[in-house]
Amino acid sequence: MLSYMNVAPGEVILSWTFPEYLRRLVKGSLLLYTHHKEDPQEKWARVDIEGGNGKSVHLQQLHMGRTYQVRIIPRLHDDRYAPQFAETLEMHVDAVTMRTGGSGPRDPLQMSAALPPRRRARYF
Repeated sequence: MLSYMNVAPGEVILSWTFPEYLRRLVKGSLLLYTHHKEDPQEKWARVDIEGGNGKSVHLQQLHMGRTYQVRIIPRLHDDRYAPQFAETLEMHVDAVTMRTGGSGPRDPLQMSAALPPRRRARYF
């Protein structure tokens, strides 16, 4: 389950948990996000996250009023990504505190080594 909450202008806390059957296999996660829906995922911002039992991340310096596409992909203990278990979400960055959740199709993700640099994030 992937959800978000607007906490301040241009700041969002994303939270997620993987299904019980998957948690013991997960070593970390890859968070991808963009406000350019038409961009290929190779151009999305990237945040690598350690730990597999559900996490939260505080994203800052986002554009107010924009809608972002978000995808969280589990990384297994053998360091392979498991895009077939990816969770997706469309989030709207606003100044008003609001929480919402979502999930999308579990289609394969075309991974590329040419991802953009990481955005500033704080981990909990």
